[in-house]
Amino acid sequence: LIYITRFNTIRLNRAEEQIKREKEMSENVLDSIPGIFYLFDKKGIFLKQNKLFSKITGYEGEEIERMQPLDFFEETKKQRIQQLITTAFEKGSITVEEIFVTKSGRKIPMLFTAVRMMYDGQPCIVGTGLDISERKKAEEEVQLVNAQLRELTKYMDNLREEERLHISREIHDE
Repeated sequence: LIYITRFNTIRLNRAEEQIKREKEMSENVLDSIPGIFYLFDKKGIFLKQNKLFSKITGYEGEEIERMQPLDFFEETKKQRIQQLITTAFEKGSITVEEIFVTKSGRKIPMLFTAVRMMYDGQPCIVGTGLDISERKKAEEEVQLVNAQLRELTKYMDNLREEERLHISREIHDE
C-alpha cells in the first residue's frame, strides 16, 4: 500500500510538473504573438489576454479583467462592434478593421480576427488584433500620390490643349 501511494504521488507530481510546463509554454506562445491576444466569454468577460494587450492598451491585467470588449472602442462604434461580436458567435469567425482606443485615448487602427470556440464548456471568442497603423499610413500616402498624379495629368492635358490652340491660331494666321 505504501509503494502504491508513493507511486501515485510520483505520478501526480510528474503530472503537475507537466501541466506547469504546458501552461508556461502556452503563455510564452501567447506573449510571442506580434499583436494582441484575447479570449472572452459570451458575457464579454475577459478570460485571458497576452502581455502585449496590456502594453498597448495601457491597462493592467486586473483592470482588463473588469472591462468589456466594447470598452476599447469609441462610443459611436460600440453598436457596430457588438453586432460584429454577435456575428462571430453566430457564424464562427470574423475579420474586421477597426479603431482601438487605449487608456490614454490614443486611437490605433487594428485588424481583428475573432473565432468562436468552446472553453471550459462555454462558447467564447478567441482572437488577435494587429496594429495596421503603418499600412494605413502607406495607403494614405498612395492616395495622396494618386491625387497628385491626377492633378498633374489634368494640368498636362490643359497645357497640351492650350498648345494645340496656339498652334492652330498660328497656322490660321499664316
